[in-house]
Amino acid sequence: MTGPRISRREILGGGAASGLAGLAGCIAEADVLGMQSGSDGPTLAVLEDRSQDFALTGTPKYRTTIPAIEEINRNGGILGEEIDVFAPDP
Repeated sequence: MTGPRISRREILGGGAASGLAGLAGCIAEADVLGMQSGSDGPTLAVLEDRSQDFALTGTPKYRTTIPAIEEINRNGGILGEEIDVFAPDP
């Protein structure tokens, strides 16, 4: 006995819809947090845990991301705009 077959097209459509819904949620959350309204340039969110159980993997990623952003800003930013960093500890 087999169940209904799901095509690759249906799987890809569902994945795309999920991705778009997640992106819409991120955009709405950024607006609620004031990330869009308070900055003139591009904002980059660094969402890495730096405390509790996941700090073992999150802290090294955070410590390598911030100097990379600082280097980009020293070299003129993105299209002449300095990158603002939003880095809460989730």
